[in-house]
Amino acid sequence: MIAGERRARVLRWYDCRTTERVAGLAAVRRGELVVVPTDTVYGLAADPAHPAAVGRLLRAKGRGRAMPSPVLIGSAAAVTGVVSSSDQDR
Repeated sequence: MIAGERRARVLRWYDCRTTERVAGLAAVRRGELVVVPTDTVYGLAADPAHPAAVGRLLRAKGRGRAMPSPVLIGSAAAVTGVVSSSDQDR
């Protein structure tokens, strides 16, 4: 650990294979960071619509707004909730 850094604490484990997935989703909606399994590794996730959560995610990953984290979405319809464009972008 680098001097001055704080270690993150795991506060609660949500087993999303059970009914605890509802509590895990509520944690994300409250702005908490969660660790999620993917097909290859675990990922750190936050609600992209929650600015404080995004800030915590960037700090946890040692990133800033100049090097944002990717946003993964479940469907093409969901992209409008996380992306904006202008006529100049088209």
